[in-house]
Formats: sequence, C-alpha cells, structure tokens
Amino acid sequence: MTIVGIAEDIPIQSLDEAPGWHVYFPYTQQENFLAHFLGQTTGDDEQAARAMATAARTLDPQVTIWTTSTMARHLAVPRLPAQLGALVLSLFAGLALALAIIGLYGVVSYSVAARGREVGIRMALGADAPTITRQLASSGLRLVLVGNVLGLGLSFLASRLVGGLLVDTGPTDVAAFPVAPLLLGATAVLTSYLPARRASRANPVIALRAD
Repeated sequence: MTIVGIAEDIPIQSLDEAPGWHVYFPYTQQENFLAHFLGQTTGDDEQAARAMATAARTLDPQVTIWTTSTMARHLAVPRLPAQLGALVLSLFAGLALALAIIGLYGVVSYSVAARGREVGIRMALGADAPTITRQLASSGLRLVLVGNVLGLGLSFLASRLVGGLLVDTGPTDVAAFPVAPLLLGATAVLTSYLPARRASRANPVIALRAD
C-alpha cells in the first residue's frame, strides 16, 4: 500500500467519544457494502449532493445512493439529548433568577421598611435623597456580592459534574462565568434601588412616626 496522506484523529460513533485514528482506503481498492462520502461546499447543499451522487455513479454505475443529508441534519439526532438537557437547565436557571429577584426585592423592601424611623431621622438632619438611596441599597448589594462569590466557587465544583455532557467546549467557559455574576449584579442594583429610592422620597414626618 502507498500512503498518500495523514488525516487528523476524529470521533466516529458519537460526539463525546475521544478522537481515534482511522484508515481510509480508495473505493476502487476495497469493496464495502455500506460507505459514507463527506464533502465540504460553500455553495448550495442540494446541488453539491447531486454532484457527488453523479460522481459516485460515474465511478461505479451499480452504486445505490440511499440518502443525502447536510451535516446539520445529520447531527440533529445525536445533539438532541444535549440540546434538551441545555433547554431544561436554562428553564431552571431562568426560574432560579426570577425567584432570586423576587426574594432580593422582598428582603430589601422589608429592610427599608424596618429602617423607616432611621430614614426619617437622617432626612430631618439634612441627608439628601441620593445619599439615603445609596445607603439603603448597599445592604442588598452586599448580599448579592457574597452570594456571587459563593456561587462562583460552587459553580467551579459543579462544572466537573457536567463536563461529560459538553462537546467542543470546556466546563469552565470563560464567557459564562463572567456573564452570570454581571447579570445578577445588574438585577441586584435594580431590585435594591427601587425600594431604596421609594423610601428616600418619603415624608420625614411620616417616617419618624413609623413603628
């Protein structure tokens, strides 16, 4: 046999298998009942498939073309479990974010309401609304900061458990880890700012009479 080139190791049976070595033989030198032909094109997929079928029949008039498909359609079935899993995890992540927003808003609102007399005293002594807003909102932001630090640490540990479900990406994705804290931080700023701003606009006399 004459070696005409060396190909890169590739997975054959599934997307998550380790790449292995394989030997490719010319069609005219090794008969095979079932063969797969793969082509890369920048034009129309259907037209390229017809051209490949014509070339195959020219090489062997008795060849039978069972089916033609694009790589996207071919990979749709093996990718389906991973895509469904990602969809379910995304739904749970969205639900968790919604619960976090509701919980944080409730905690900050309760904290602000409990400090009504303090707010009234500060306003009576001359504190302006922006200063009071920053002071009240900072308590909620501190909670989120601590939660982000703990969450990132647990995420690094949990990423090892889902590493086997990922294809062509690592469990510690450099884009996902910064985005999640930034999203939670932006959410915390909004949910902490609204009740703090509302409290800073309250009447000082009413705030001083608060229980």
